[in-house]
Amino acid sequence: RLDVLGLHEFDSVRKRMSVVIRFPSGAVKVLVKGADTTMFSILRKDHKSHHNIQNVTLSHLNEYSSEGLRTLVVAARDLTGEELEEWQFMYEEASTSLTDRSAKLRQTASLIECNLTLLGASAIEDKLQEGVPEAIESLRQAGMKVWVLTGDKQETAISIGMSCKLLTSDMQRIIINGTSENECKRLLFDAKIKYGINSASCNQISTCQRDAENGYLEASASMQSSNLPEPHAGEEGVSDGPLALIIDGNSLVYILEKDLETELFDLATSCRAVICCRVAPLQKAGIVDLIKSRTDDMTLAIGDGANDVSMIQMADVGVGLCGQEGRQAVMASDFAMGQFRFLKRLLLVHGHWNYQRVGYLVLYNFYRNAVFVFMLFWYYSFSFWPAFFCMVSGQQGVLFPLKRKEETIH
Repeated sequence: RLDVLGLHEFDSVRKRMSVVIRFPSGAVKVLVKGADTTMFSILRKDHKSHHNIQNVTLSHLNEYSSEGLRTLVVAARDLTGEELEEWQFMYEEASTSLTDRSAKLRQTASLIECNLTLLGASAIEDKLQEGVPEAIESLRQAGMKVWVLTGDKQETAISIGMSCKLLTSDMQRIIINGTSENECKRLLFDAKIKYGINSASCNQISTCQRDAENGYLEASASMQSSNLPEPHAGEEGVSDGPLALIIDGNSLVYILEKDLETELFDLATSCRAVICCRVAPLQKAGIVDLIKSRTDDMTLAIGDGANDVSMIQMADVGVGLCGQEGRQAVMASDFAMGQFRFLKRLLLVHGHWNYQRVGYLVLYNFYRNAVFVFMLFWYYSFSFWPAFFCMVSGQQGVLFPLKRKEETIH
């Protein structure tokens, strides 16, 4: 039996989770699990053999990710008596704080989540539900743009995109993996130049025509002839095939917080498929807000876990899937369903019927109000004297007595 002394839950900033436990022998350790991008930066680097283990683990992670497995890195560290006392004092103070509790808990976690010893990596298979590829294909044929926002590694995200038929072999992939603002800006600009993507502003989006068959935006002839940048010498010309954008969370850190949102929007809306990997929950909501703020399109967010709650709440319509990830997404969504394939019937069948009913209701209310107002207008315009003698009021709709109430009582 192990004694749990404290727990630091997962958050979108740290991207890891840690627990402090006491073993029956009296030793106290902190066990940490998280994504490889955040775990390898807090590992100890003072031993050569440990560095070799990291290289072997990285090769294993790449191998697991290429097979479509979801990976995690596990590390640990022994805590001394002084470190344990200092951590317990800060942990109790942060847990009972009434202001900035999250920031204080994050600062307390950074005290022990450092100089860790790598234990290994785990990989599990996350199978797609039945009917997911067919549902995605039906939604794309209906003219919907499908984006995938996931926290998995890039290789895992690409493998999942291939299995659900979001990515095809004929697509040209644009991969944005930047480590600085200047590098992200250069990658975005080079991709737009290479594939001849126009820098359309918000008022130019309305002039674009959505191709329901191909699923990407086609600029009008005037925009294509006048505003397209010319490719540099030695680069490929304007591509006629479908494009797929693959971008990681590190690049989104510089893009969503800087002046590169317009460049990302132009590039993403010109692609047939968009996959964002290694993204935090707040970044998912930021991407949805990027589309909402720059277009008039309706946004639909679908998620099954607690890390999708912010995205579901930010979108116009949120759908939560009941599964092994808990019910946090279901509680925050507008619609809940058991499997992803039910979304096809919800949108394409019931959504179409609801659109028809709302259209009929709007027309009914318009003509009903028009008839009511026209009758009153005709009555008061052409029948003034009958209305005056009858004492009919169009505001209250009742017959007033000729005598006041006080006179009737007397």
